[in-house]
Amino acid sequence: MKKMTPFHISSTATTFIHAAADSISISDIIKPVYVPQIVHSFFPLNGLNNYEGVANPLLGIQVTDLEDGLFIGCTINHSVVDGSSLWHFLNLWLEMNLSLILNKDACLSCLEGPYEHVNIWDTAGQERFQSLGVAFYRGADCCVLVYDVNVMKSFDHLNNWREEFLIQTSPSDPENFPFVVLGNKVDIDGGNSRVVSEKKAKAWCASKGNIPYFETSAKEGLNVEAAFEYIAKNALKNEPEEEM
Repeated sequence: MKKMTPFHISSTATTFIHAAADSISISDIIKPVYVPQIVHSFFPLNGLNNYEGVANPLLGIQVTDLEDGLFIGCTINHSVVDGSSLWHFLNLWLEMNLSLILNKDACLSCLEGPYEHVNIWDTAGQERFQSLGVAFYRGADCCVLVYDVNVMKSFDHLNNWREEFLIQTSPSDPENFPFVVLGNKVDIDGGNSRVVSEKKAKAWCASKGNIPYFETSAKEGLNVEAAFEYIAKNALKNEPEEEM
């Protein structure tokens, strides 16, 4: 593991470290039954006793670049804060960041009745998030595949993302699991720069069991509301009824 020189905000209070473990993936950390030994090196000040805080920083934060993600390790002297308070802080911080990064907890006013709250998780199509697929996809009631009509490579990846989702979730009826495809950015250059025609996209959707298709513009708001109304209602149809 390569480690950069720590940047100290204060010589005695806090230390921030940026490190790299390029050969370690997220799955290498979360799959083993026991915590891998290398994880201990992700926590600065690990192993220090409380009284050693007199001559060492009280708070240490290390951001480690992994092969396919980040690991943030936080170490704090117990004389400064107890474990429960730190845990509550980290949970709150996580919830705040999930709301920003994953577009979580979007409320759709189009729904009626008790089902007004819909969770939307967005991986932004980045392959470095694929190892988190199980956590992201588990329990999903609908899957939305979005591509850029101006980038052929984006369209070509639709099949890979669809197959990856089905592998990760293993739905009981994969042939009938609800998917929706959105062809986005139709507004760019007045549509003159698009390389994927609507006909081609609809043909692909038809070959996968007549997946519903919408052409959208997130920038202009074109078809966005209609698409997500359909997505939400489709997801609710697939959601198992709760037992009374």
